[in-house]
Amino acid sequence: MHEDENRDAEKSQQQEVESSVAPRPPEGGVQVAEVASLAISQRRWTQFAFIALAFLVFWIVPHIIRGLWGVFAEPEEAPAEIIGALVAAVVAWVAYSRGRYRRFVDESVSELGQVTWPTRAETYRSGYIVIVVSLIAAVVLFAMDAFWAALTDFIYKI
Repeated sequence: MHEDENRDAEKSQQQEVESSVAPRPPEGGVQVAEVASLAISQRRWTQFAFIALAFLVFWIVPHIIRGLWGVFAEPEEAPAEIIGALVAAVVAWVAYSRGRYRRFVDESVSELGQVTWPTRAETYRSGYIVIVVSLIAAVVLFAMDAFWAALTDFIYKI
């Protein structure tokens, strides 16, 4: 009976999250909802996040197994990859089947759907500013370094 109530609560929360993604008008930027014209719904992004988690686990676990295995003997590739795939599948399935993890990812995707992203022109302008400020800082640090190097050389020659 508790499971039915939990499922109903999860479904109602999921519907609230999905309905709360009301696109705002862009304020000089491109929204994720506009970029998502590829017809990828919120649920697809959530599933993608768990698949990405599985790939991350699949990449990490064989490295750990080969590292530990290498301490005792020459590691073999196939068993480590098979174990890594199995662990990745189990981790992704358990994480996806737990309502609170899926709800967290759904809410994160929903929040990202409300973000107004900068336009290409704003990104270029910000990039130029970062480059100019970095060059100015480099010149100032070079001048200070050259000054202190000359000063310390002068002091050591005395």
